Amino acid sequence: MSITSKDKEILICINSPKGNHFFAQFEPFRDSLAMTTHSPVVAQQMLENGYNNILLLDLENKEQHKDLFQAHYQKIIIIEGNILECGLAVDVCKSYTKGPIYVVRTKKRFVHPRLYQSIGASYVIFTNNENDITFIFK
Repeated sequence: MSITSKDKEILICINSPKGNHFFAQFEPFRDSLAMTTHSPVVAQQMLENGYNNILLLDLENKEQHKDLFQAHYQKIIIIEGNILECGLAVDVCKSYTKGPIYVVRTKKRFVHPRLYQSIGASYVIFTNNENDITFIFK
């Protein structure tokens, strides 16, 4: 898998499998998006949905991802699958960017936004429908 190109504006980090409807919402923004994940299963889903420039993150070794963050993304959006992976992804991202980091999570279980902010997230967005989060892109 290749490293994302430097002309992308938004980096989306997805670490748990999603349905086709989830990926379909990004179609109007495809040219400005870069995708990353730590999961080979999710990477395969991204490829199947037409995203070819995917970086497979190693959440335990953040130093190896310096090239990814030379792109100077305007926004980084992390879709929370579980709190541990989300926290590690925030830690990797905050090491290499000054742009805002958004954590998007569903209201399955309440975790105070300050927890995410204490590990480096700029904003925490709670949603009932993660298949409609494109409002963040505007």
